[in-house]
Amino acid sequence: LNLRELLPPPQITQPLGSYDRPTVIQSMAWPALLKGQDVIGIAETGSGKTLAFLLPMLLHVLAQEAETPRCPIGLVLAPTRELAK
Repeated sequence: LNLRELLPPPQITQPLGSYDRPTVIQSMAWPALLKGQDVIGIAETGSGKTLAFLLPMLLHVLAQEAETPRCPIGLVLAPTRELAK
């Protein structure tokens, strides 16, 4: 699974530039996450875990219709201490 197969809108792909080949963690996580399944991803720092989880969430958020009252539809947690340094 590559980035172009996901068919993300331009507001997502434009900041990524020419990036279109996912890392191993991304290519393994995206199919399950896009189906709404839970995933626990364990990989080295710099392996692409953030984008592995963020891209499916952004696609989910963008697919939602405006609702009243608005409620949370995505959650981003703070990075680990290792990345916060």
